[in-house]
Amino acid sequence: MQTALLEAKKRNSLGKNDAKKIRLEGFIPGVIYGEKQEPLHILFSEREVEKIYRISNNKNTLIVLKIDSDGTMLEETVLARDISKDALTQRFIHVDFIRIDVKKPIRTVVKIKFSGICPGVKMGGVLMHNLSSLKIFSLPREVPDFIDISLASLELGKNIRVRDLNLGEGIQILNGPEETIVHVETPKGYDEESAKAADGATPAATPAAAPAKK
Repeated sequence: MQTALLEAKKRNSLGKNDAKKIRLEGFIPGVIYGEKQEPLHILFSEREVEKIYRISNNKNTLIVLKIDSDGTMLEETVLARDISKDALTQRFIHVDFIRIDVKKPIRTVVKIKFSGICPGVKMGGVLMHNLSSLKIFSLPREVPDFIDISLASLELGKNIRVRDLNLGEGIQILNGPEETIVHVETPKGYDEESAKAADGATPAATPAAAPAKK
């Protein structure tokens, strides 16, 4: 899991009018929850938080917040729980953070990244993505940025299930072991001999992958 530093200030005035004023000044309001502590309202640079998530492209970025609380400096380690953006401009307008104890395992969702050339597709099959992410349980610093799944050995009519993955010691997958992540569907009227001949003669265009089921 990537780590980033973000400076913030405690927000003493609340309400819609104050939030609007904050945004006009180039800041974003946010709230920190969790660990059986009172919520802490803060504000921080829109540019800096945008930079963090543009570089990582991942909500699973561990953020160390350095907070100026009326002259007293506080430090909070957090993850973004909810990021609100303007529907038209896609600019950040609010972020909810959850406090993290780096010594305690957390439940989170990690995106899947598929890699490699799928032999089943080269034979004329259709690649079907059943899952686009996995639920995991691990220590915060052990959470991967993404889960890489190679398609290099995925043959026609075969699949990759959750039980086929090993993410290493300390990372538990919470999805059911029999859940299918990706499979290659055999098209109707498929002729294996003709497909082999065509594959050997001329490189075939790779059929577009079907969208993942949410």
